[in-house]
Amino acid sequence: MSCILNNKGGKYSEQTRAKVLTVAERLKYRPNALIRGMQTGRSQMAGVMVPAEDSFYSRIVTGIHAALQDAGALMLLNWNYRTEKPANEAKERSIIHRLIEHRVDGNTNGFSNRPPEPT
Repeated sequence: MSCILNNKGGKYSEQTRAKVLTVAERLKYRPNALIRGMQTGRSQMAGVMVPAEDSFYSRIVTGIHAALQDAGALMLLNWNYRTEKPANEAKERSIIHRLIEHRVDGNTNGFSNRPPEPT
């Protein structure tokens, strides 16, 4: 099945290949990035450290980080793209799909409709 899903050949009939792909689509199959990382030696993840400045989201992120740290878990931080003009929903969907592929245990999204602060 892995050969079919990864398009790596194999000696499978077109009928079998079509069945596997149909079931994978119906079940919303996502590859397991952890297994891929074990096979390639790369995780495709990077840690990001940001200063906890006195702003609304920084306080929320600081609280989430503290709770996760107390639980022995790590936090992955990604930016949303709502402040881009126009908002880049494709980038956001891509990030969410990659988090699913990495089998994250949880995800918190923060959205804002206010314009970016001047620099």
